[in-house]
Amino acid sequence: MPASYTSARFVGREVAFARLAAVLDDAAGGRSRTLILGGTAGVGVSRFLDEGLARVAGLSEPWTILRAGAWPSAADDPYGPVVRAIGPALR
Repeated sequence: MPASYTSARFVGREVAFARLAAVLDDAAGGRSRTLILGGTAGVGVSRFLDEGLARVAGLSEPWTILRAGAWPSAADDPYGPVVRAIGPALR
């Protein structure tokens, strides 16, 4: 079995982080933007989001981040991810 390596340091995905930064800059300026991330299991989407959240947490002004996962369309309720993201913020 090949060796597996993990690191707390995030390497790569500079283009994706640049797109995320542009969306966040627009949002901070009052312009609405949407960024959809997707990928099959194991490609690092959750790790990318975790790193993005860590970078946002280091900003001088606080942000409220809502996050939820989606399930296969036949197994999820309509607007399920949106309800799961907003629900905890409303409690």
